[in-house]
Amino acid sequence: MKSSRHLPAVLLFAASTLLSGCDKSVTETLETGSLTDWMPLQPGRSITYRLDSTVYLSSGTVKTVRSHIVRDHVEGGFTDNTGKTAYRVVRRIRSATDSLQWSPNAVFTATPGGKSVEWVENNLRFTLSREPGNTAAAALLPQVAGHDPATARVTTLGEEQAINTF
Repeated sequence: MKSSRHLPAVLLFAASTLLSGCDKSVTETLETGSLTDWMPLQPGRSITYRLDSTVYLSSGTVKTVRSHIVRDHVEGGFTDNTGKTAYRVVRRIRSATDSLQWSPNAVFTATPGGKSVEWVENNLRFTLSREPGNTAAAALLPQVAGHDPATARVTTLGEEQAINTF
């Protein structure tokens, strides 16, 4: 019986607390800074970070974590075919336990805009990671490796169909 006597007071307190916090006339603006604060694309700059992947083995009964250290390095800038400034970014990867053995992993082109970044991955390396036996992609890769993106080789539709079979 005692608890029912305090129920109206508790309900009144809860309602007043909820209603006092609802002032819709106040708006807040989140200031995030400029894009260059978050992604300073300048030749010579690098960012190094750790990637952890949780993998389930033995039909999902054994959980293991695989760790790698990744470094994205801005190698240089250029003007792309639309007149925008773009940057060539090379990604290298190594085991979290090996401090010396870096392996090339990917090449990207990063093109910053006003509030966004275009981030394009090297298509041939991706194709070969999915289709290691793709002879057309394997033959083209040495021809374009290390190329100047400002004077990039343009492929025909027939070449693209042979390279990107998936």
